[in-house]
Amino acid sequence: MKKAAVFMISIFLPLVLIGQIVDRFDRGELTGGAIDWQGNTENFIINAQNELQLNDNQAGESSIFFSYQPDNSLQWDLYFRMEFNPSVTNRLRIFLVADDEDLFQGNAFYLDIGENGNNDPIYFIKQTDGSGEILAAMQSGAVAFDPAVARVRVIYDGNENWELQADYQGDSLFEDRIIVENQPIEISEGYFGLHCSYTVTRATLFFFNDLRIGKPIPDTTGPQLLEIIPLMPNSIELVFDKLLDLDSASDTEKYSVSGIGSPSEVFPVSDPGSRLELFFDDELENGAEYLLEINEILDLRGNASDISSEFVFVIPEIPLPGDIVINEIHSLPSSTTLIPEVKYVELFNSSDKFLQLGGLRFSDRTRTVTFNQGMLAPGEFLIICDISDVSHLESFGRVVGFSGFPIINNTSDDIRLEGQTGDILFSVGYRSDWFDDPLRGSGGYSLELINPFINCQSRVNWRLSEDVSGGSPGRANSVLNENFSPGIPELMFGTYSDAGNLGLHFSVELDRNILSQPPELTLSPAELNYELAFDPLTPNVLEWLFDPQPETGILYEIELQQMRSCGLDINQGVDRYSFKVPDIPLTGDLVINELLYNPPTGVRDFIELKNTSEDRYYRFSDLLIYHRRSNGTEATIRPSIDRIIAPEDLLTFGRETRLLHSAYDVENPFLLQDIDLPALDNNRGSIVLSSFHPDEVVYLDSIAYSENLHDPLLRNRRGISLERTDPNLSPSVPAAWYSAATISGGATPTSENSQRRLPPEQQEEEYFFLASRTFSPDGDGFEDFLQLEYRIDRPGYIANIKVFDMNGNLVNNLVRNKSLGTEGVILWRGENDRGEKARVGIYVILVELHNIDGNRKRQRLTAVLAERLN
Repeated sequence: MKKAAVFMISIFLPLVLIGQIVDRFDRGELTGGAIDWQGNTENFIINAQNELQLNDNQAGESSIFFSYQPDNSLQWDLYFRMEFNPSVTNRLRIFLVADDEDLFQGNAFYLDIGENGNNDPIYFIKQTDGSGEILAAMQSGAVAFDPAVARVRVIYDGNENWELQADYQGDSLFEDRIIVENQPIEISEGYFGLHCSYTVTRATLFFFNDLRIGKPIPDTTGPQLLEIIPLMPNSIELVFDKLLDLDSASDTEKYSVSGIGSPSEVFPVSDPGSRLELFFDDELENGAEYLLEINEILDLRGNASDISSEFVFVIPEIPLPGDIVINEIHSLPSSTTLIPEVKYVELFNSSDKFLQLGGLRFSDRTRTVTFNQGMLAPGEFLIICDISDVSHLESFGRVVGFSGFPIINNTSDDIRLEGQTGDILFSVGYRSDWFDDPLRGSGGYSLELINPFINCQSRVNWRLSEDVSGGSPGRANSVLNENFSPGIPELMFGTYSDAGNLGLHFSVELDRNILSQPPELTLSPAELNYELAFDPLTPNVLEWLFDPQPETGILYEIELQQMRSCGLDINQGVDRYSFKVPDIPLTGDLVINELLYNPPTGVRDFIELKNTSEDRYYRFSDLLIYHRRSNGTEATIRPSIDRIIAPEDLLTFGRETRLLHSAYDVENPFLLQDIDLPALDNNRGSIVLSSFHPDEVVYLDSIAYSENLHDPLLRNRRGISLERTDPNLSPSVPAAWYSAATISGGATPTSENSQRRLPPEQQEEEYFFLASRTFSPDGDGFEDFLQLEYRIDRPGYIANIKVFDMNGNLVNNLVRNKSLGTEGVILWRGENDRGEKARVGIYVILVELHNIDGNRKRQRLTAVLAERLN
């Protein structure tokens, strides 16, 4: 661009530059230093990031400046950032040289940023006696939007010629360049200044750095190769540190790749530009090493370079679910172990592919961060953490830090890694019971994935680190077991949604390819149309979407074969499930069948429900459970899970029902259900069970429990449940409840109650029976123990059972003061009280029973302890 006007200033003094002016803003104050800024310095600060920042608290205009002596050739460099959309009222002017400290009054050259609309360029302005004239406008719209960022370089060659350069990424390529001719500087002593105009909301959003004023720095070095980027199997992109002479750079003979040769075509990515795309006739091998040689590549000033660079050709693929796993979670840091006391997550590429990281999202319940770029090689580990913690973890391997990294709660959180399109690559919902190790669970030890090569994400595939340091970031996990698999999937129960869809819940996570490779399924009646659905956030559930919905009153039966787990374990058996559209229960359809309100240490309260109907199905979420404590406080809970309760089901629910296994024999663990059951009063209280009907809440059953319902002969009632003796009895009748038999363990969750009233026709005069009078405890699998079966007409009997030899000597106190249920089995394995095998011979079993009413029963039985003859 050529301008005819000449800038004449009446002061003609020698043009001398005193040294070089550089300000990196790495000090505490603007004034009093080597560069003594003047003007409205009270409205500017040097911030914690070592940037000059406007820091006003009201709308206005602020200028700062310093004086210097221009030379006959000059170069100005400055970085600026405006964190808003510039406008006429929010505007920046950079005075390169002015002859008056009142920057707008005299003569000057300056850059102007800010006008209304979306086309804001950087203007180059010549000011004469306070009146401005536009000499040049740079790229339209380049500084129109938030944030408006540029690194500018202005060069005056001493021959009245100017070169304006701008890089809108804040880098130093300066792709936007303009020449202005015939504009002399004739100032012997001048001022450099910054002038900001702003509204109150923008009064702290101007930032500056990297100021330099001095002689032009000669450009004598050739371009250097920064990066080689694979694009397609037959093309690569070259990234240089300078703008190139594109005419010269398009010569294909300048480039050669070992084993491939010269490209057939070379294209610039932009003009002007620092990037080239090379296309070859032959494809490059993914993962292979190559040597690129470049002969005499030129920049815009004609500087040449010869380049030789080795590179690995890798085109990263988009990861699929399970390709990248969350491999380690350090959520509970502690100073008690050697691992740094910071939170981190380790990712691992379990595939044989080079995987693209750009666009992946990592999140917990409240925060999400996104990978901007990067690649993960096969078998490579990557530690991710908050950006402030990177320095603590760099010694362990590759680390990527994020601002606003997810908090990762100490012992309970849901974290996941999502692909570019939102599909879930891997997710983990860890809970406090994952930290149940008495030595390592208190902190300092990571959760580690056992087998990263199977797409299993639930607790069964996780364990606390066994490494003495507390974790294994950047290397194989201490608990690694590539042979581990969770086992075959077993059908546990079904749910039925309001939309009429069925969910089948399995014991382990299912194969995530179950929809593309479905198991063998049959449904009868076959007239019902369905579609299968699978949600990776609930990986142990297979959904059946019906259209139309199932009909009320019809029994549907499903058979499943060849069900596969996430570890590809195959269930060779047949799972069968029957269901009807659930009814809403009426009084007596569902009863409270057992209640544990004073549990032993390490176990939580539970309530057991029984479906007393013969052919009706109900839904857990249609129920309401009310509890009133002895102090009058109340709690009500409505289950959220749409679990189906089938006829004769004994659904046992409470908090952490898995703990029941440690204290009781749980006959059917698939009938356990966790809900947020309020803590029951340990002494007395009441529970009311109701159901939701369209227009009302219907009473189903209740219990007003207290110590008075227990067996009065029981001295310690802790850990002893109350069992329903007869579901047909009113729950308010004391005879409807009794203490579970201690000989049955004190509670019978998920199984028939030990205390059941027997129908009169089933009562017998004798209560104990021997299945066989002869037994031989020799381990051959045939009659190895004596089996005493009993049936008693009513609950509440305490038993003492002793074994005597024929001489009347006591051999074994088999049962001592144990409460019995109404029926059961007691075993004698032929041992004496010292644990030794008794002698061969005839033995007398003496049974003595008594209850609180003073009733006593006595019975003798004889048995033979035999020995097999050789």
